Amino acid sequence: MSVLRGIHQRLGSGRAAGLLVLPIVFGLAMLFGCVPYSDHPLSAPGQESLDNRLFGTWYSKDEKESVFIHFGFNAKSGLLNVVMVDMRSDGELEYSELNGHNTGIDGASYLSLKWAKPEEEDADGYLFVKYVVDEKGLGICIVELDAVEKGIASGEIKGEITKRRLSSSVRIKDTSENLRAFVKKHDRELFPEMQYLSKLQAQRTR
Repeated sequence: MSVLRGIHQRLGSGRAAGLLVLPIVFGLAMLFGCVPYSDHPLSAPGQESLDNRLFGTWYSKDEKESVFIHFGFNAKSGLLNVVMVDMRSDGELEYSELNGHNTGIDGASYLSLKWAKPEEEDADGYLFVKYVVDEKGLGICIVELDAVEKGIASGEIKGEITKRRLSSSVRIKDTSENLRAFVKKHDRELFPEMQYLSKLQAQRTR
């Protein structure tokens, strides 16, 4: 996972200005202690219909990388499939896949996602992402680690915080019902900034 590890090195302690959106959003989720994982989703799979506004291919591109993220569904499992392909200018290709489902909370939309490929022991559990689909494209924001830490430390939600030398590892242990209430109350702190992707429009052939 050289590209994803490289993101962490370039990111340092500040924001990753100038980097592609998708490796930032989803690549960070593969790095130890960068985002919190939850034992439970925001809602049970199948409680809501899959959001077909997500279906299709979204992309981000610069002179060094082209990243495509494909949203669809698995008819057998009924889950949302998220497949990301990262192509670097030197031809190196990286592929990752997540499965999950969407949840609506007070008019806003969220995803509860699990890594399918590659499998990572430290990334077991649900990753929470807020999203919007509007005239600007697909906006994505991964859950903020510090905001979840504060919620656990204050006792608002149940979880475990493991301090490391350079980072913290956070595990959310609370129920889906309590998590939805927590997200509704602290949405701005948990999901502070959307990053947008464009939708790929297939050209018609004669």
